[in-house]
Amino acid sequence: MNELIEKMAVRVANGMKPTKVQMNKFIALPMSWDEREELFKKAIKEKKAEVEAKRAEILKAMCVRRDWETIGEPIPHNIKF
Repeated sequence: MNELIEKMAVRVANGMKPTKVQMNKFIALPMSWDEREELFKKAIKEKKAEVEAKRAEILKAMCVRRDWETIGEPIPHNIKF
């Protein structure tokens, strides 16, 4: 039951819509609509936080400046540009 809500929350957090099959199963869950909605909103909030943390980590890794240094002596060449 919670697996369905988790899958839907992951899709929503990534900017996609839940599938029709997922929505039908969600509506058919044996609980009141308020309970379903509360669980779903809670799961979405958690997954969005995870997605934002992952995106921030990726951006941080991309922005890291690396100082490259040459090891050894330069090799002369006769390439003409």
